[in-house]
Amino acid sequence: MKLSEQQIVNKLISLMEITMIYLSKVDQKLHSEPMFIIIIDRDCTLLSAELLASIDKIFQEETNFLYQIFSLEYTAQQLKEENLFFVYGIRKENLIYRKSGMQNDTFTEKTVDENVFNKVKNQLKKKFDKTKRFWESAITSLENGDFHKAAFMFHQHMESLFRVVELYMMGKEKESHSIREHQSYIADFVPELSSVFHMEFENEKKVLDLLDEVYTTVTQDHNYQINKEQIDVIKSKAEWTDYTARKVINRQYHAFELKYLGRQRSFLLKESDPPNDAKMATIETEKDPLLEQVIKLLKSKVDLHSVYLIGRQDEILSWETYVTPTGMGHKQSSVYTLLMVTQDHLQIPFFELADDIYNRLLCRVYIIHYTLDEVCFKVDRGSNFLDRFLTQAILLFAEDKQLVTLNREPHYHRNDWKRISKVWEVRFKRATYLLSILEDVYQEMDEDPTVKMGIMHYALEQACLGLLYVFWEFKPSHNNLAYLFHLCNNFTALPDEIFAGTSHTRNHIYHLLSNAHHEMRFKTKPRISNRQAEQAFDLCNNFMNQAQKMADAELQRLKRLHCIEVVV
Repeated sequence: MKLSEQQIVNKLISLMEITMIYLSKVDQKLHSEPMFIIIIDRDCTLLSAELLASIDKIFQEETNFLYQIFSLEYTAQQLKEENLFFVYGIRKENLIYRKSGMQNDTFTEKTVDENVFNKVKNQLKKKFDKTKRFWESAITSLENGDFHKAAFMFHQHMESLFRVVELYMMGKEKESHSIREHQSYIADFVPELSSVFHMEFENEKKVLDLLDEVYTTVTQDHNYQINKEQIDVIKSKAEWTDYTARKVINRQYHAFELKYLGRQRSFLLKESDPPNDAKMATIETEKDPLLEQVIKLLKSKVDLHSVYLIGRQDEILSWETYVTPTGMGHKQSSVYTLLMVTQDHLQIPFFELADDIYNRLLCRVYIIHYTLDEVCFKVDRGSNFLDRFLTQAILLFAEDKQLVTLNREPHYHRNDWKRISKVWEVRFKRATYLLSILEDVYQEMDEDPTVKMGIMHYALEQACLGLLYVFWEFKPSHNNLAYLFHLCNNFTALPDEIFAGTSHTRNHIYHLLSNAHHEMRFKTKPRISNRQAEQAFDLCNNFMNQAQKMADAELQRLKRLHCIEVVV
C-alpha cells in the first residue's frame, strides 16, 4: 500500500529531527512523481547509516516519490547561487512541513526573470567548456599514443559531466572520484546515465574497474596496464556520457523555462499599469447573482452540460446632477466570456442565444460553444486550447465530472509552434494584402468608400483570427468582428485602445467597420464618406502594426515553450 504525502511526512518526523519539507513540483522530464526536499539543521554527512537506511526504506518500499536531504546552510548557499533546482523547489507553495519555531522567511525566495536564466545558461556553458577541454586533451594524448594520460583525461571528462548533471538535477553533486559511484548515485534521477557501463557485462565491468583505478593510480604514482581496446571502450563511453548529459541538461533547462514562461502574462499592459502578480493570482470566487441568472437561463434554453468562465468585464457608471432637476444614479454593467459545453448541437445560433440573454438580463455574454462529444474528441487527440481552458477557466456549472477526467496540461512540441507560426503568417499576409490594395486605390482612383471600408473589415477579421490562434490556438466558428474583438480583448487591450476609448470619432469608425460588410450587401446608397474611410484606414494600419509586434513577441515566447533550446 502506497503512503500519502502526509503519512510520509509523519514517518520522516518520527525518524529524524528535520526543520522543513518541500514537495517540488517541477517536471523533471525523466520521472513523473514530485520530489521531497528534506531540510535539516546540521551537516547531512553526520546522519548515521542506520537513519539513512530507514529513510531510504520509506521511499523505496512504500512510495514512488524521490527525495533529497540538504542542510539549511547548503540550501541557502545554493539559493544565493541561483541553482534552479532550489529556486523552483524551495518555494512557499511547495512547503508541506515546517518545524515549530522556524521563521516563515527562513529562505529568501528568488524572483525568476530573464537575467536569472541568462546567468544559469552562462554558468552551464562554462562548465561544459571545461569538460570539452578534458575531452580535447584526451584526444590529443590518444593521438600521441599516451594511453595513460588519455584514460585519465577521459575519467576527468566523465566525472565533470556527472557532477554538472547531479548539481542541476539533484541539487548536490557526489563528492567522489569513482565513476561507478556517480553512476549509482544518479540512477533514480537520471536513468539514462545509470547504465553508461552495463554491470551485467563482464567486459564493461572490468573496463569500469580500470577507469576508476586510473584516477587513484595517477594521483598516487602507481602503475597500471591499459591497451588500445580498453581505451577505445572508455572513449566511446565518455562520448556517450557527453551526449546524454547535454541532452538531459537541455531538456531540464527547458522544463524550468516552461515553469517560468507559463506564468508570464501573454497580454500587453499599458505602461501606466504596473505588474501585480498577487492580484493576478487571485481568483474571484464571490457569488455573482447576475452570472447565476445567466446559467439558469442557459439551462432553460439548451441541454447544458457545463459552463466555464473565461473572463469578466465590469463597468460601473455613476452620476450626479446639481441643477434642477437634481439627481444621482449608479449603474453597473457586466460582460462575460463563457466556454459552454452542451449535450447536443444548438437549435439556434449561439450569437442569437447571447442576444436573447442581453434582452432579458441586460448583460452581454460572448459564448464559445462545443458539444460534449466535440470536447472529448478534441481533447483525446490533443487540443491545447481546450486543455488550457478546461484547467484554467473557472468552472461555473457541470452536470457531471466527465470533463474533469479529461483535464491535461498543455502539450508542447516543435511542430505545434511551427503550426501556430504558419497560421499567423498566412492570416497576417492576407490582412496586409487587403490593406495594400487600398493604398494603391487611394493613389490611383476614387473607389466607393463603402468598398474600402468593407475591405478593411475583412483585413481586421484576418488579423483577429491570427491573434486568436497565436494566443489561444482557437479557431472560432463565428467571425463577427465585434465577437472577434471581444475575444481578443481577453488577452490584449489593443482593440479597445485603437477603436474605442473616449473618442466619439473612433467609436463611430468602429461602428462603420463592423457593419461595412452589411452595407456592401444590402445598401446601394453610400452612407460612408471618403474622409471616414481614410480615418478608418489609418486606424487599421495602426492596429496591424501593433498586432504584428504583439504576435511576434508571443511567438518568441511560444518558441521557447515548444522548442527545446540547445543550451550546451
